[in-house]
Amino acid sequence: MFSQGMCKVVAVLGALILAGPPAAAGQASCSGTIAGAGANCNCSLCTAAMASLCCAYSGIPATLLAFEEDDLWIPRLEEFNGCTGAKVTLTYTPNGEDGMQAALESDVGVKYNTGDGARFVEEGAGIYDSYIVQAPWMPAIEDGLEDLRERIAAPGNSVNWLDINPQSRQIMSYNGSVRALPLDVDYIAVGYREDVFQRHGKEPPKTMEELVALSEFFSGKDHNNDGVPDWGFCLTPQPNYFYAFVTPIMQRYTQECASVGHPPVCSGDYTGQNAFFDVKTFEPFLDNPGFRYAVDLHRRFLRSSNCPDQVAAGERCHRKPAMQAGRCAGVISMPGTMTRMLKPWDAGGSWAPQPRYASDGVTVQWQVQNASDGTYWGRRTKFPGSAKVYANGVLQDCTKSLCPKASEQDSQGTLINYAPFFAEGGEAYAMRAGSPARKKDLMFSMFQWLASLPHYMV
Repeated sequence: MFSQGMCKVVAVLGALILAGPPAAAGQASCSGTIAGAGANCNCSLCTAAMASLCCAYSGIPATLLAFEEDDLWIPRLEEFNGCTGAKVTLTYTPNGEDGMQAALESDVGVKYNTGDGARFVEEGAGIYDSYIVQAPWMPAIEDGLEDLRERIAAPGNSVNWLDINPQSRQIMSYNGSVRALPLDVDYIAVGYREDVFQRHGKEPPKTMEELVALSEFFSGKDHNNDGVPDWGFCLTPQPNYFYAFVTPIMQRYTQECASVGHPPVCSGDYTGQNAFFDVKTFEPFLDNPGFRYAVDLHRRFLRSSNCPDQVAAGERCHRKPAMQAGRCAGVISMPGTMTRMLKPWDAGGSWAPQPRYASDGVTVQWQVQNASDGTYWGRRTKFPGSAKVYANGVLQDCTKSLCPKASEQDSQGTLINYAPFFAEGGEAYAMRAGSPARKKDLMFSMFQWLASLPHYMV
C-alpha cells in the first residue's frame, strides 16, 4: 500500500491544548481555549496574519506530503494548529526528493494522452490532501490537482499572484489553470566571508571567471587559524549547481529585443535560447564551445572546493559541515540554506562557522570575527554572470548586440551576461482535487499564512 514505508509523521498530531477556561463549542475566546469537534485551539496563538482563523478549523484533520525534512515545520505546524484548532500532519517520503514524483503519481493518480490519441488513466490512492511539489513532477498529475484560480482571485486572498516572478507563475500553470502556488522558488546565490576577503584584499566576484579564480586563490589558505590548509568556495555538487554555470553562457535573452536601450524592450518573438537543447532539432547542447567552457569552469571550481578533501576522507562532499567548521572562504547555495550559514552561530546560524574550544570546553581558541572595518563577516551576492557567451556557434565576448540586457562590466571592460534567477528547483504547494472541500479550505489558509512569514521562519 502506498502509505507503507512513509517516514514517521513529525508534526504535532492535534491542536495544542493550553490551560484556560474553555468557552462554549465553536465560540472564540482570546483568553483561553475552545473545544470543538474533539480539538482545542487558543486564540492567543494567532498572529496578525491569522487573526481571522482563530478556531476556524477546529478538529478538522488534513495531511501534507513533503520530501525535504526541515525542523522549522514543527513550530509552524504547532502555531497553525494551535490557532486554528486544525490537525494538520506532515509526512515525508522515505526516499526524499528522489522518491517524491513516484509518491505523487501513486497518490494523486496519473492522466495523460498517449501518442496515438488514447487516454491513459491510473487512479491514485487519495491518502493525502496536499503536497509540496516541484515543476518537473507536475505534467502527469496536474489533472488530479486542485485548480487554484478561484482561490487566488477571491476577495481577501493574501497571496499576491502578480508579486511572484513570471517564470515561476508560468511553470505552475497548465492550460489556463493554476495547479500549485510557487511560494519558495529557489535560485543559486553566493555567500562569502568578508573577514577572509578583506584580509586578502579581495572583492566579491562579478563573473564566473572571477568566482573560479577567487576559489583557486583561497584554496590552501587557513581560514580558521588551526594551521590546516582550508578551501576556496564550498558546495554540495548537484546538477542544478552545474547548470548555474552553463546558463549565463548559453542564454542571453528569451525574447527578441526591439531596442538596446536601458532597459531594453525585449517582448518580441521567443528566441529559443536555453541551456539544454536546440528547440528545432532537439539536439542536446553538449558538444559545443560554450558548454565545454562551462564544464571547465565548473571543474576548476570543484578542484578548489571542499570536495577533494572530503571525498578523499570517505565523506560526502557537503557544504554545510564544511562551512560550520570555518573552512570555507565562501559558499554557493540556495537562499534559505544560505541564511543559516551566514547568520551568527548563536542566533539562528545553525551552519555558520562555530567557535572552536580548548580541551576544557570553555576557552575559545577561535571564532569567526567581523571584518577589520567592523563589517559583519557574513555577506551574500547574486550568482556571477559570464563575460563570454555562446552565440552563432562560437564562444565570444559579451557585446551589446549579443547581450542586450547586459549593463555591468568586468575588470577588463567587457559586458557581463547574467542569469541570476535560473530556476534551480524550489517548492510549490498543491492540493488534491478530490480532497474534501473543508480540508482544501484549511490547507489553502495555511499556504496563505506561510506565504506571509519572513523567509527565516519557513
